[in-house]
Amino acid sequence: MLITEALKNNVNLGNLTLLHNRITIQGARVIGEMLKVNEHLKSINLAFNEIGDGETKAISEGLKANRKSFIVNLRSNEIGDEGGRVIIKLIAITSSLKKIDS
Repeated sequence: MLITEALKNNVNLGNLTLLHNRITIQGARVIGEMLKVNEHLKSINLAFNEIGDGETKAISEGLKANRKSFIVNLRSNEIGDEGGRVIIKLIAITSSLKKIDS
């Protein structure tokens, strides 16, 4: 959690990789909040984190608010049908996403 708090106003980091961290719903909410305010991050790699539908929704909330071009990697997680629908809605309403791997 401390890393995402530090990243909220970080202007130097463009790409963030958080592989194999077993991100929980609480962690996903914090990541979503960070994504809402960090305007310098260009990509986030969250592969292999056991992210499910609830976590996908929390992260998507942050991506909705982020107006910068963005790449997201959600590969090899546990995203089900509900999370898939969240991703489809996100793609439909935002033009800032350049690429989503899931």
